[in-house]
Amino acid sequence: MPVNRLLVLVLALLAALSGTVSKSAAAEPAAPSTFTLTLIKAGTGDGTTTPPSAPAPGVGHVFPAGAPLRLVAEAAPGSVFDAWSGDLPADFNAREPLLVMNMDRNRTVTATFMPVQCTLTVRVEGSSGPVNVTPAPGTHGCLSGQPVYLNALPADGSPASFVAWSGEVTSGNFAAKVVMVGNKTVTATFTDNPEASRKLVVNLPQGTGAGTCFPLGPGSYRIAANSTLTLGANPNPGSYFGGWMADYAGVNAPQELKVIMDRDRSIGAAFSNTGSTVTVILEGQGDLFPRPGSYALATGLQVPFSAQRVDREWHFDRWQDGDDKVLSEKSAFTYMVNGTAPSTIKGVFVKGKKPSETIARALFLHPSPFTSHP
Repeated sequence: MPVNRLLVLVLALLAALSGTVSKSAAAEPAAPSTFTLTLIKAGTGDGTTTPPSAPAPGVGHVFPAGAPLRLVAEAAPGSVFDAWSGDLPADFNAREPLLVMNMDRNRTVTATFMPVQCTLTVRVEGSSGPVNVTPAPGTHGCLSGQPVYLNALPADGSPASFVAWSGEVTSGNFAAKVVMVGNKTVTATFTDNPEASRKLVVNLPQGTGAGTCFPLGPGSYRIAANSTLTLGANPNPGSYFGGWMADYAGVNAPQELKVIMDRDRSIGAAFSNTGSTVTVILEGQGDLFPRPGSYALATGLQVPFSAQRVDREWHFDRWQDGDDKVLSEKSAFTYMVNGTAPSTIKGVFVKGKKPSETIARALFLHPSPFTSHP
């Protein structure tokens, strides 16, 4: 074959291959740069949302792909916000008027408003200083059967410390719940007496990551003497809980830290930019700590795990990982977060007695004839 003709064939073949590659690349769809939120207002009550909504088919809003979004529902006088519905984030409390989500796809969300069926009046007594009470003091419209969650917390720098709830709810806990059946009144009582409280300082987060303590952020607070305050720590996205600091340094429980206010206390949380997600799963009937759920934990953190029986017919059997490998057969053990790969820890309870318990009971009831007794 002449050289010129061979060269022409090679060039033609290369051109054909180049065209095929170009067509293949062109055939791949580009990732969408925007998504649409369709926001619908429903129910027999009235209210507004931000961004705006309207009865079906609703109002469409276009946002950049991946953009964080805050939706707020506000009831009109004589109405109450009932709930969000539609394409909501997982584990979101649909009755919360503030909805935060990411626009990672097209979504349709409905805000439902209903007429007021009963009222809850919230009062504050005992202090002239600032306090943080929710719902805010005043009268609020509610739905019959609706649970309302109450919180009475001190304010940063205020002399006021919480004493108790009274009225329809009687409790010394900061958080309480009232179920609305008819009109109700609750009172949050505080005191400015320094002898009746202790100082709690919540420090700024430390470490290479970021996060927050709850329900109290950084500041100085007065807490009732000898009361117990439960604190938690939430790492920001991309950060991991690295343990508690100050008076509770070395305590690595990621949630439900019990702070006993028998004296002035100082506390804070550390967060890291490296870690992994640890998912805790309960199998059977029992109580686990940390509670079942997913936790962002810093690499190298040693986390105490414990299991407790809640039913006499169920006993703790073992801790195991996601591959069913037994980690420990003791109810309490320590797990070290290793690397950045997600991991699973399952606490397993089984029904009935352990074989060892059965054997021990049998030996007690029917001693071996070869056993000597004094």
